[in-house]
Amino acid sequence: MPYYKMLNEIVAKTSYSQEEIANKCTELGVPMSKSYMNKLLNNKLSAPKEEISRAIAKVCNADERLLVMEGYIDKAPKEVSEAFNSLRNMQTLVVLNTLENRMDNKTFEEFRELFEKEPLAKFIIDLIENGNNAVDIKQMGMEIKAENENLIMNIGGELGIKVEDNSMYPLIKKNDEIKLLISDRYVNGDILLININDNTVIRQAVFLGNDIELIPLNKEYETKTYKKEEIKILGKVQKIITEI
Repeated sequence: MPYYKMLNEIVAKTSYSQEEIANKCTELGVPMSKSYMNKLLNNKLSAPKEEISRAIAKVCNADERLLVMEGYIDKAPKEVSEAFNSLRNMQTLVVLNTLENRMDNKTFEEFRELFEKEPLAKFIIDLIENGNNAVDIKQMGMEIKAENENLIMNIGGELGIKVEDNSMYPLIKKNDEIKLLISDRYVNGDILLININDNTVIRQAVFLGNDIELIPLNKEYETKTYKKEEIKILGKVQKIITEI
């Protein structure tokens, strides 16, 4: 969720005008004008410094951490936000796979919708605190820090998921468990777990400019080419565990 959209949601929950919010921030020692507030709300300025986000959130009785983190995400390199999104998508997949057979279809779809609407900022905060999320930040070998108004992330470690088909046979068989490495960079030849239209597949990837060719090892499955924006890379297959 872009910073300005989160800011609009926060402001909409108050009874304050833009001028009132600006005045109250000024009273807190963070000088602000109505014009500046208007530009933030209308995406005419980039995300502000942390102290401004904190002041606005405090005035609006909102969680300061969400607005601050969303500001860092907005200014972070594209590769960082993409890696975070991959991590969130991977975790969502693991959780939904666990829940799918334990609830009716309507409830399951409601859960799916909640996961998809969760702001990335909230996911990162929960991840750092190791609260409601299943992913252990220490297990992931992850370092997240703010530096010079930018969000810096280093990530390694493994997440596991069960394979649902034989498209990568004989290397990977149905019901094998694969361990995934979440990264901010993937290269030709990597075997990736990819989400396409809410379906997940494992394929060897070849990057062709703005396209990506997805190749199954099992010739009964079709090789296909997609635009990069049509897919979500969830992680690289790092390890395969086969039951004997």
